[in-house]
Amino acid sequence: MTKKIFIHIGTYKTGTSSIQYAMAKSRDKLKQQKIHYLDTGLHPMLNKHLGFYNLSFLSQHGKSLSPMWRGVDIEGLARQEITESKCSTFIISEEELSVPDPIIPQKLSFLKELGQVHVVLCVRRQDKFLESLYLQFMKEPGRRLRKTFGEFLNDPEIVKRAEFDRIADLWSDIYGRDNVTVLDFEVVKADDKLVKNFSQLFGVEETFEFPDVRRNTTISHEMAEIIRRFSILYPKMRRANLTRALNQLDIAPAKEKYVPEPMVGILPRYQKSNARLKERYGVDLLRYASVVEATPHAERLARNYRFEKRMNRIFMQMVKKAHKEQSWDFIE
Repeated sequence: MTKKIFIHIGTYKTGTSSIQYAMAKSRDKLKQQKIHYLDTGLHPMLNKHLGFYNLSFLSQHGKSLSPMWRGVDIEGLARQEITESKCSTFIISEEELSVPDPIIPQKLSFLKELGQVHVVLCVRRQDKFLESLYLQFMKEPGRRLRKTFGEFLNDPEIVKRAEFDRIADLWSDIYGRDNVTVLDFEVVKADDKLVKNFSQLFGVEETFEFPDVRRNTTISHEMAEIIRRFSILYPKMRRANLTRALNQLDIAPAKEKYVPEPMVGILPRYQKSNARLKERYGVDLLRYASVVEATPHAERLARNYRFEKRMNRIFMQMVKKAHKEQSWDFIE
């Protein structure tokens, strides 16, 4: 019997947290269907396989991503786990594997010796993807992102993350075009059945009941801008604690929204990439008719000026609350 090994490489903000949580919490029941969500490389809190991304990180930086993976033989453990398991299908899931770096699929090429490898990449239209990615990275402690949204959009490394045809090609070069599937996030999440629709790709029975979905909530642009500015003042700020403190405040009344740099220029950048994605992988990201609204420059400045005034009140609220509770845990 040839074993099947699925590598779910993301991307970010396409329901990965929900899928990973559901799979991790259902490991024992899934094994009854001969489906094995790998233990090797699995982060116990995040439910994703950061250990496999660590293979490429280690080769590039000469050190592990975190102490958790220091000295851990991920390849050896994966070989042993897959070989000794009585299951026929294995799943590895980690969205950082979608970074467009040829070293990543090369480091995982040993999996071809253990079974038939199939790579799954889920994508969404670049304007929505990059906006969500910015808000996600702004709240992640390890990123220490301090760029504005406009600066983020012009970062060459970020631009590459949305060239989905190129990402898929890197994996096709190692595992073959027929073993790479690109999914449209808007299709997969239809009818609010993202986990159920996605898991059927792995062979999970349609009637299988997963635990309640855990979602990775997206912060607002208002919160992202506050975090960005605090991080400049306090480089070692605890972003998770600041986010939690901000969630307790009413920081974004409708009339005082922060308006980031316009997104209207994003899609034209990816015209050729999207055309090739459609031709080679059958996914047409431009078929959605939603229009990117552009706020007039004068209105954008006026709205952001109102938000600037609100920023001062937010800061004083936090100072007052911190003094009252004697808790400044968001500043390291």
